[in-house]
Amino acid sequence: MSLLLSWVPVVGDPLTVVAGILREPLCSFVVTVAVAKVARDLVVAAITLSWI
Repeated sequence: MSLLLSWVPVVGDPLTVVAGILREPLCSFVVTVAVAKVARDLVVAAITLSWI
């Protein structure tokens, strides 16, 4: 669940490295990080395009 914080600018990259060191299964890693980053990108797009 901590990989959901992978979108945070300073904390996110070290979290993904630690997940690799701890041998997080690739499938769950990719899905979790993708969900977090797509959600962040949607929020940024919404703010940029004044959807909110």
